[in-house]
Amino acid sequence: MVVFLALIFEVIGCLFLYGSNKNQRLFAAQLTLTLRYAGYILNLAALVCWLNTVSIAAAICIWTLSIMVVLGALPFFSLIHPAREA
Repeated sequence: MVVFLALIFEVIGCLFLYGSNKNQRLFAAQLTLTLRYAGYILNLAALVCWLNTVSIAAAICIWTLSIMVVLGALPFFSLIHPAREA
């Protein structure tokens, strides 16, 4: 259960981080700065969840890898349904 919670925290946190970037194309408008800070907090909460589940080295590896995968995949969702024209 904690693993799913950590994954949900990471996906939502990365979505907030990506959406608050000025070069994002997933949303019609850039998200606010407070959501960027919420994304940081959610990603750190995911790290705490991973640290409670597995060892320290595995937690940091899983946390970093999953953030890289989500942040790498988010720009491709704008190809499916673009929010604005370039």
